[in-house]
Amino acid sequence: MNRKSILTLAVLAAFAVGAPVSSFAKPKEKAAAAGEKAATESKPVPYHGKVASVDATAKTFTIKGKEKDRVFSITDKTTITKDGAAADISAITAGEEVRGQAIKSGDNWEAVKVMLGAKEPKAGKEAKDTKKKDEAKPAADAKPDAAAPAAPAPAAPAAPADAAPKQ
Repeated sequence: MNRKSILTLAVLAAFAVGAPVSSFAKPKEKAAAAGEKAATESKPVPYHGKVASVDATAKTFTIKGKEKDRVFSITDKTTITKDGAAADISAITAGEEVRGQAIKSGDNWEAVKVMLGAKEPKAGKEAKDTKKKDEAKPAADAKPDAAAPAAPAPAAPAAPADAAPKQ
């Protein structure tokens, strides 16, 4: 009877230890499935830099990076603009500023949007910066400078010229 209780306890202990392990395996499988789904349905990621090289026949351009170069492929769905006007791959030249959005698939980047030329500052932001500078000047002028001498007190009014001095 003692052997039966030990055997029963051993089976229960094995079951208790084995049950949580199998329950932890299921979330990992779900996470892996979610990761695969996310990889196939990735969202466009912004990029910017200077074009290092262009291969018109392969429809790719390369941006030099700090750690490694990134090669972007251009598809029929890619939108290319230069200075706000529609353009094609022939408009992309080495040394030119480029920015846009791309989708990463493995080690490959597919360009969704390519904008050539330096980014122009927004008109609204530039106007705000100018306004802030204009507001700052009067405020600085209104504060008296501690090192500047104080203005002299106004002089007493002069007596009229026809008034005779009292004797």
